[in-house]
Amino acid sequence: MSLMDQSWVKVQQKAFTRWVNAHLGKRGLQTDDLQTAFKTGINLIQLLEVIGEHTFGRYNKKPRMEIQMRENIEIALKFIESRDVKLTAIGAGDIYGGNLKLILGMVWTVILRFAIAEISVEELTAKEALLLWCQRKTADYDNVDIKEFTWSWQDGLGFCALIHKHRPDLIDYETLDPKNKEDNLNLAFDLAEKELGIPKFLDAEDMIDVKPDERAVMTYLAEYFKVFSKGQKAETAGRRISKLVGLTKKNEELKEQYILSAEALIKWMKEKTSELNDHDFDNTLDGIKNKLIEFRSYKSEEKPGKLREKNDVESKYTSLQTQLRVNNRPLFVPAEGQSLEDIDNLWLGLEEAERTRNKAIREELARQEKIR
Repeated sequence: MSLMDQSWVKVQQKAFTRWVNAHLGKRGLQTDDLQTAFKTGINLIQLLEVIGEHTFGRYNKKPRMEIQMRENIEIALKFIESRDVKLTAIGAGDIYGGNLKLILGMVWTVILRFAIAEISVEELTAKEALLLWCQRKTADYDNVDIKEFTWSWQDGLGFCALIHKHRPDLIDYETLDPKNKEDNLNLAFDLAEKELGIPKFLDAEDMIDVKPDERAVMTYLAEYFKVFSKGQKAETAGRRISKLVGLTKKNEELKEQYILSAEALIKWMKEKTSELNDHDFDNTLDGIKNKLIEFRSYKSEEKPGKLREKNDVESKYTSLQTQLRVNNRPLFVPAEGQSLEDIDNLWLGLEEAERTRNKAIREELARQEKIR
């Protein structure tokens, strides 16, 4: 096996083992070695029960002989194939015998089917949809250019941008340096695990100075999608609401909630954008230092709350439209200037005003310090 082969095997084995453990942990199980994890078939069946939301019938729960273990593995493989998954070049003997490369291939197939295939954007394949989602979420970030699932993620800024896009209170993105790859990666991985509940499938060492493994990166990014994507939850919530209250009354309430929330948010964005675009400083060092403190306070305290309001407005809109759609009612059309597109455009204008104000403050601070 070449050094390159050894590298991808090592990274995939680590990432896939952690993915497997994230699900087996729900049953109080875990494994340290993916090569032998499924030898008895029990862990594989337990894993499939968790991720496939399926209860297996009879199987050998305490297998002692090879034939019993192989039977368990066969049961698991047949279930995988029953979910329209094509398994090639792998059988019970390969798993029982610990053929690591084939086991990694099988786990990747399972990940694709049960963790990534559910990702859907504009009728693309799951891989294309995940990439498009990542591109859209990071499009406005400096030094981030997502083109694939390997080199684009090596400096850690892509992961940091995804976190900042949804939780700007967790990361001061503007202070990050693309040259500090290890620091950026560790920051993203640690925050994702501690604050968002996303298991750490990757380590910084898996990404630096080597081509990141595409499958390992995709497996990890699928967890970000699950945490941050709210469309399915909103649709489910919409169906539940329609069963609990009178449809017409509830829809009118949701419309009113959306309109009031949207109006308040739009008013704030316009006022704040105008405030940020005011670069008329008082020409003193103390004054510009105070402006910098105020700006940082806005970024860390005021803006995160408004982002949550923006997400809430989007959630109200989605819930309303979902209810109307599933009940075959005409969709809600917001008044001029109050659509989600209008709100997104105002938010983009706000962020542009932030960037120009940040630049203006720092330039004025440098000028004041120089002339002092």
